[in-house]
Amino acid sequence: MSLENRTTVETDDFQNPSILAKILGTGIRGLVIPLSITLGNYKKYKGQSKDFGNLIGIGLENLARVLIHPGKFLGVVNSFSGWFGPYMEAQKNIQNQSKILVYTDADILVPFEPDKEGLMYDWTVIQPFVFAGIAAKLLSKKEFSKVAEAFIDLNTETTKCFANIPTIMPRFTDHKNLPLAVMQFCDKPFNNYPSGHCANAVLLYGMAQEFFKGKKDKEIESFKYGLERVIGAILGTKQHGIPDAAGGISAGDRIFEKNFGYRIPNLIGIATKHKDQNPEAYEAFFEMYEEISLIDKRTESLLETGKEFFSKNGYKVVHPSVNVNLLHFDRKRKEIIYTADGDRVFL
Repeated sequence: MSLENRTTVETDDFQNPSILAKILGTGIRGLVIPLSITLGNYKKYKGQSKDFGNLIGIGLENLARVLIHPGKFLGVVNSFSGWFGPYMEAQKNIQNQSKILVYTDADILVPFEPDKEGLMYDWTVIQPFVFAGIAAKLLSKKEFSKVAEAFIDLNTETTKCFANIPTIMPRFTDHKNLPLAVMQFCDKPFNNYPSGHCANAVLLYGMAQEFFKGKKDKEIESFKYGLERVIGAILGTKQHGIPDAAGGISAGDRIFEKNFGYRIPNLIGIATKHKDQNPEAYEAFFEMYEEISLIDKRTESLLETGKEFFSKNGYKVVHPSVNVNLLHFDRKRKEIIYTADGDRVFL
């Protein structure tokens, strides 16, 4: 699998959906018209409805696969509810709080590419459902419970970070990419350090290796592809900053080791497979990842790691009344800067 066509998802499960997924996807496509009217770009979105419908259809199909295993479905419900409630509460509570600006001088070097990365960004949200659908059929109840526990562990820790060290960056909404527009319509314009997309991609790939090897090797390749592309997807859609990405990869590895007893081999090699796409930005990623992963080895929680990383490197907070769309954090000067002219911002 390569990056020859970043506008799509080059995995077998996406390129060759089942008949059920296609049927469900066709139904979802019918929602594109009212959704497009709401979002205001019907003509542009109409041409993207097939891929978007298939993406949601695949997610729904795999959720249905879990439903036919009631005991395992309960594990999914517990995992989701244990995350969703606290996450939404945190999202509400932090609206009027100051937040750490994580859009850096290195992030400016990453081009905004919604049409190349928007679908992949949404696919990273669907992949946990794909994993659950496979696992519900393949794994024992005990093994499935172990999977659910790992997700609960990750979601609990990342939500604590979201609630206590909320982050923010400019919001890029000037585009006509349907998958990204839907995601931006559904969430608030805040970041989550560490990136859940990155952390989930690490955890999914590690668990696929743990449980599917020799049984579902093609599916392992699909989760590997997700890990290879997740950094590019979250940075290219400008939904996360490089600190979020570095923290997310480290967080996923930490939680995997905690639950399964070992580190994922060649994790960074896989996650940064496409580093030549933007060498300077990835250089910043490597620096941040190395520092965060070292802190992670001696802290008790992801929250403790995040607090130390941001404090040590002089990251600044911005009041909710400040328009961050014009700003970035300069890592060398340790100051918030006007992106247009490089002048320091006094807050």
